[in-house]
This record gives sequence, structure tokens and C-alpha cells, in this order.
Amino acid sequence: DILKPNKMASMVEAGEAKVEIIEASSNPIILRHKIKEDIGYKYWYPKLRENSAETEVIELNSNQLDFLLGKETEEKKDTNLQELSDAIDRVIKDRFEGADVIVKLNVAGPYEDFFSSEQVSPELRDNIRIQVLSQVELERQLGRAADCSRKGTFRRRMTLPQEAREQPNHVPRSALKEESSSDAHNVQSVNEPLENAVLRAFNCKLIESLHVSSGKLAVNQLMNSPNIQFHLKQIYDVNGSWDASLPIYVVVRKWNKDFARYPGMRLRGFVTDNTLRALTQKDTLVYYPNLANHQSRIQERINSFYVTYIAEKFKDLKKYIVDFFVGPDYILVTNLLPYDRTVGACLFTWPCLDSLREEDTLNFRIVCDPCLNCLTSLPSFWEKEMLLAVVDLQKHSQLPAGRTCSLV
Repeated sequence: DILKPNKMASMVEAGEAKVEIIEASSNPIILRHKIKEDIGYKYWYPKLRENSAETEVIELNSNQLDFLLGKETEEKKDTNLQELSDAIDRVIKDRFEGADVIVKLNVAGPYEDFFSSEQVSPELRDNIRIQVLSQVELERQLGRAADCSRKGTFRRRMTLPQEAREQPNHVPRSALKEESSSDAHNVQSVNEPLENAVLRAFNCKLIESLHVSSGKLAVNQLMNSPNIQFHLKQIYDVNGSWDASLPIYVVVRKWNKDFARYPGMRLRGFVTDNTLRALTQKDTLVYYPNLANHQSRIQERINSFYVTYIAEKFKDLKKYIVDFFVGPDYILVTNLLPYDRTVGACLFTWPCLDSLREEDTLNFRIVCDPCLNCLTSLPSFWEKEMLLAVVDLQKHSQLPAGRTCSLV
């Protein structure tokens, strides 16, 4: 989801990753019409409120949409900014009691989670490499501590530059304890290419940066998202004006720290005939060791959750797509989408999904091997920074040959 769209479809089984070519349409118009057919947030969220992240939606008027696209007149700019910011601030204060939130639009497509260096805070953009170095080193320590605790020994080693060591991190201290009901969220000592470790840490930091505390910060994110701008421009250009029958909402969701702690636990499921047929991780080029090591158990949890909380409530829908987040001892539904080719198939292709038969068992696809060249799929600004992070780690870390590293 954080990768260059033109590169997402090029990583195939031939050496870089055991994934299929990713197929994606770039036109959200058909999907917008299908969302109108009672499958948007206002349809599914009330049915799954107890099993979803706390969410509120704000319907945008034509003036606010023009503002997000930069089409409004100068005299209306401040007014629209204030109106939209105030609406989000009211949700933060009244609904979520001042808690941080993440925001998006209900415009879905193959790259709905794609964002750029302009969308994140200047503090993260200027210090991303140092924060990633800190995260990777912390994971190495936790991995060694978990490994040594089983052997009855512990040896602390910190080898990174001082500025990286001083960076705060958000990996829970309880990770060293067997507090989670899910082993997939506990610290494990594994080996993986350094590039993949850097990409995982980078993913954590970017997701962490998306939560905001005010309406103005939220609006700034929306205006600087290339994905949102792309979809809005398509809808506007095709229709010639905003179609009032296709409402567009700002989706405001209460922030959950686990979203950044466990980015590999964002999964997408495909339902046909009231049965969960396919499941895939959403980060299509990132290898997550815990996900790979506990694939069967996670599949069982998701399928049981679907049967218990989702299947009966949406039995009248023939086909749909469900996005899940798997926490240590809970599962959340984060989105319900039309079963449509304008939605990303992730590690599947749409012909493959269409060929699934009723008698087939649940097909769960993950990235099962690290991609050695995964950093080249990042937008150029991030790619440069992360390649420098790899060089720094090679210089300052006592890594064995082959550039492997013990990580969570």
C-alpha cells in the first residue's frame, strides 16, 4: 500500500517474492456507484459497531470538495478550511473525548492507503532515517532478549549512532512478556534481510505518523494525499461536476496504537455466497515474520470471527470485501467494500478470485519470503532515505555476512 503503483504489479515469483502479479484498475467511478448501493459506512458500520474501530463520518458538500481539490476562490478558502476543520474537531472532542484520530475519504480504489512524503509531518520527513534506525535496533534487542530469556542469559548491545539511540520508540515494553493471547504478536528471534527489516520499520513509522489531534492537521493530510487528489479529480472530471447522489464522506476513526505496532496484521478478505473464500495481507511486498510463522492460527481466528460476527448480518449480500485488523486478543473490521475490480486484490488477481469454487477451502496468501530489492518499490524520496538507513546499519551494527539481522 505504501509502494509505487507502477511497481506494485511488477514483483512476481521470479526471484523477488512469492506473490502473483497484482492487478488493479485506476478508475473509481464504478466503485462509487456501487458504494451508493447500500454498502458504505452508513450501511455496514452500525451492524458491526461492536467489532470495529470507533468511527464517525462527515458528509462533504460541494464547496468543501472544491476546497480539497484547490478549486475554490481565495475568499472562500479560509471559510471552507475552518468549516471542515471545526467539523472534525467536534468529532474528536464529542465522540472520541479528545483522542487522536486517523482520517480518510470513503473513496476506495487499488491504492487507497498510498501516501506521499508531503502527507506526513515535517518532523517525520526530516528524521525518518534516524527513527527507522532506532526501531530496527530496538527490535534486535527485543529479539535477543526474548531469545536469551529462554536460555537464561541476557546481554545488552547498542551499536547505532547516538542520535538514533536517543530517539523515542513505541514498541510496547510488555512485548518481552507472554501477556498476549496471540503468539503471533509476541517477540520472536528470526533472520531476515536487512532491507526487509528497514521496510517493516519504515512502515511502522509511517502508519504511526498518520494519527492527528486536530481538524486542521487532518485537513492538511487530506489535501496532501496524492491518492485522494487522484480519485477526486477523476470523479469530478468524469461527471463535470459533483454528483449529489454519490455522497463523499470524511471517515474519522479513533487512533489505535496497535495499528502501528502490528502493520502486518492488516488483512483483506473476499466473500462470495456468504462464505469467506480468500484472505490476503494488505502490505503486498513486506515480509512479516510473525505473520508467516503463525499463518494457520491467524487464518483460524479470522474465519471464526467472520462466521460469528459477520456472516449472518450480511447474508443478503452475494459478494463483498472485508478489511480486518488482527490485534493481540481482538479483531476489528476496518472497512466493507463492494466485490469489484476497482478494489485492490492485493496478493490475488481478480481472475484468480473469480475462479474460486464453492468447494474450495479458505485460501490465505501472504508474502512468505523477504524481497531482497523491496526498497526500490518505494517512492523516490523514501527509497533514498531507506537505502541510506541500510548503509548506516551495515556500518554500525555487528551483522553477519548476508546482511541478516535478528528481529521481531
